[in-house]
Parts: sequence; structure tokens; C-alpha cells
Amino acid sequence: MTIVGEQRSSFIDGALWFVLLGATAALLGVGCARTARLPDEMSADAHRQEARGERLVARAHRAAGKHEEPTKAIGADPAGLPVPAPAPLPGESGWHLLEAARHRFHARQHEAAAHALEHAEESECRGVAGVARAACPMLLNVTAVMELDNGVRVRFRPETNVAQVASLMRCHLAYAAAHGFDRVAACPLYVRGVQVREMPGSASIEVIGGSPEAVAEIHGRIHEVVGIAAGAQD
Repeated sequence: MTIVGEQRSSFIDGALWFVLLGATAALLGVGCARTARLPDEMSADAHRQEARGERLVARAHRAAGKHEEPTKAIGADPAGLPVPAPAPLPGESGWHLLEAARHRFHARQHEAAAHALEHAEESECRGVAGVARAACPMLLNVTAVMELDNGVRVRFRPETNVAQVASLMRCHLAYAAAHGFDRVAACPLYVRGVQVREMPGSASIEVIGGSPEAVAEIHGRIHEVVGIAAGAQD
């Protein structure tokens, strides 16, 4: 490849890395801000599998790009540096290298998402064993459940350590996100986009849905879980 082609390939990778840095920072912010949206459309393992597939495609495009014609310059800038031709269309010079860069970028996105999910689980579940993380928290000592427009508010007896209950619920939610929401279907926390909020001074916790569908799931499941917990106390 000519010097122009190499400069162009480096420019493409550099631009994609700049975008990736912003996306990765947002993903890794989940450990510091509990309101951040986790990339939970798939599990951490599934994100890594997608990343491997993207890298395989990228390598295939990069191998095919070795047989493409060198990228040509269309002029020079005021400093005398060559100006590369516009991005080519499929089948034209340089297209495979552009596709390789694009698939590498998607692979890095999936890898960052997997890391964010696992980081959130470890942050929220520090000191909690794996079996306990997977178990749906039994909402004991509940005195009332109020349906809200965006979720539910669960009120506990005054002697309940609400902070501890909320911490376990957030751990369970982070575990659910990292493992694909497919372990305990009856638990209201196993809904994508859910947030758990402790209500200081009210002995209450709110389970909030990120979409109308999530809210409907919470409304349909919370009473069942509370009922099971109440039966376990009898």
C-alpha cells in the first residue's frame, strides 16, 4: 500500500478509536452512577461472542484488502500533504480496509459492553456469593405495595434494614444483566431497564421500569414475589 493508503487507514482507525473512547467511558461509568443505562440487551458472554464474530469478519476484510489497488490522492492540502480520495463504494479501491476498521470498532464496542456488565456485577455484589446473587431476593417484612406510573413502591416494617435489602436487590439486578435475564423468570428484577431506588426516611424501596413494557412486567410480578415471601414467613 502507498504512504497515502497507510495514512488513510491510520486516520480511519484513529477516528473510530476516538468515538470508542467516549462510548467506553459511558459504559464503564455504571460503577460510579447507578442511574447509568447498562448495555443489557444481551449477556456479557453474548457480547464477547459477538466481538469474536466481528473480529473474524474484520480479519477476512483485511486479508481481502491486501489485493486492492492502492488508495490514490486527489490533490494536496495547503501544507503540501496528499489528500486521499473520498471513501470508496463496495468493490472499489480501499473498501475492504474500511470494512475491516468498521468491524473492529463493533468488536471493541461489544468487548466494552461485556466489561461494563461484569464490572457492574462485581461492584454491586462485592462480598455476595454467586448462589446468593442468582437467587431472587425474598421481600420479607413488607407492609404495603403501591403501584406507580413508572413501577412500584414497596414499604417495609420499621425494623427492616432497608439499605441492606436495596443493596441485595441491586446486586441481583446487576447479576441478571450480566447473565442475560434468563435464570429466574418470576423475579420482578429480571426485567431489562429496571432500577432500584431506596427512599430515605420512608422504609421504602422503589422498583422503576425504563419502558412501559418493563413497568407492566413489574406490576405483574411484584405481588407474586411479595406473596411468596409472606407465605415463607408463616
